[in-house]
Amino acid sequence: MQKDLSEAMLGLIDKECEKAVIGALINHPSCYYEVGNILKSHIFTVPKYRAIFEAVSDMLFNGQAIDVCTLAEYMIENPAKGVTVENWPYEVTEISQSVATSATVYSNASNLNDLWQRRQVLLNLHNLADGAADRTKDITDTISEAAEKMQSISDNAVTDISTAADALDELETMLIAQIKGEGAGVKTGFVCFDERGGLKPTHLNVIGAYPGQGKSSIALQMAVNVAVEGDPIAFYTMEMSKAELMARAAAADAGLNVSTMLNSPEQLTQEEWQRFRTSKARLAGLPIYFNEKATTSIEDILCSARTFVRRNKIRGIFVDYLQIMSTSRRDKKSSREEFYGDVVRMLKNLAKQENIFVVLLSQLSRDHDSKEPSPDYLRGSGQILEGCDNCYLIFRPEATGSRYSGKYANVDPKGTAQIQVCKCRNGQVWQKYILGFKGEQTQFHELSSAPLLSPNSQKSEDDPF
Repeated sequence: MQKDLSEAMLGLIDKECEKAVIGALINHPSCYYEVGNILKSHIFTVPKYRAIFEAVSDMLFNGQAIDVCTLAEYMIENPAKGVTVENWPYEVTEISQSVATSATVYSNASNLNDLWQRRQVLLNLHNLADGAADRTKDITDTISEAAEKMQSISDNAVTDISTAADALDELETMLIAQIKGEGAGVKTGFVCFDERGGLKPTHLNVIGAYPGQGKSSIALQMAVNVAVEGDPIAFYTMEMSKAELMARAAAADAGLNVSTMLNSPEQLTQEEWQRFRTSKARLAGLPIYFNEKATTSIEDILCSARTFVRRNKIRGIFVDYLQIMSTSRRDKKSSREEFYGDVVRMLKNLAKQENIFVVLLSQLSRDHDSKEPSPDYLRGSGQILEGCDNCYLIFRPEATGSRYSGKYANVDPKGTAQIQVCKCRNGQVWQKYILGFKGEQTQFHELSSAPLLSPNSQKSEDDPF
């Protein structure tokens, strides 16, 4: 089988085409800008061609002039790892004299990209067969890895270039669809999100909070509200089981104490049991999907989400939460901060590629004197705020024995919560909203007006009289 693979792989290598592309780049360096988006160094199978491609890329980036002499000098001064060439001036000159023109460089580059994709597909299928034959390996892991690799190959495929006219046509279609009620963001049931268009396709939304402030609860409520409108969603949680999640949803819907439901169900009255069963029947038909096996790593979540998009036509996913996610492929030398940034970029790419929304929950760091959250406190990485489209922070001063500040300083923290908009792709930022919060049901709700502190409680905490 290994021999068959090697023979098939050799049939998908075109060294003359590689040489022609490199020759064109030496003689016409500006061609790089035409093919740089479809060519990467790993596409080349001949080490010296790969090394020259990387050198041309580096020299252009640094603003250096490129010709046979300067390129050969660069190759000598910056030896490529694993590439042994005794006479770089001769090699560069010989390659530059190949039949290589700027007129054919794009078609040749496209051919190399196509061959690389075919080799990757073939290799992936070979690994899939090996994994399927290995009965010591979980078959779901094998399938997940193969699907993710196939998607990564597709992500590197040559994409068509579009014009401003194409973009404007797409914009007009999008606006007309929104007027008709099609293609717009899905509604969450909360004004702070919905007046900004709801959860829009391709958008990555981050909801940050200190532990115990209710980020999981509000995400679940949003998910249920979206599903009630008939829009399918997937919910990934690394903290709770699907039964615990739906216990929160049922408790909020039926007006039950979620702690009693989960910890002391024998204390529920007959009337409360009836309310639970009524709520169960109502919630059971909602298009909310779980995949508990896919919560072990970001790769599993990406693969599972794409499967849900194709099979169940989901509109979006909720991920709870960033700081306890893992990866099966992260370089052990990389930091957690770099990993968080990678996860944010991967989820943003998922949203764009599959045309869905993503809601990512994130903890805030406690290493600050202020109890009121700030986007600077997003735990682990400033790349989180940079990589998302929208960011919201939850603040429940009742949970920390503190109070609101600014325009809401006189609002009673008991039974309330604040949502702060600290980033919005297409709307106003730094706005704050006051919601109600029912602790027994861990449920947020809209308020007709915010409850105010009594005159006595508004006195400074430093004043004992």
